[in-house]
Amino acid sequence: MYDSTILNGFEAILYGAVKVLQAFLELLRKAEQPLMISVSSSIGTLALHGYSDWQYYENANLFSFKAALNMYSITLAYQLL
Repeated sequence: MYDSTILNGFEAILYGAVKVLQAFLELLRKAEQPLMISVSSSIGTLALHGYSDWQYYENANLFSFKAALNMYSITLAYQLL
């Protein structure tokens, strides 16, 4: 069974953003110069998590949500080009 904290985190951080983006996706596709702005933090970067001395190294729940959101945002941005 999954920890409810993990499911709630994905629901709030990832799925919430996905729902908002999907609501505007058709408008973005029709735009001459579609622009999507995603605000994140270093917690969502995979590069820093390779260093065990990084201050947020052990916060696996939060960084997994943020990393998933970053990947989704980057992938969607390239699809809109």
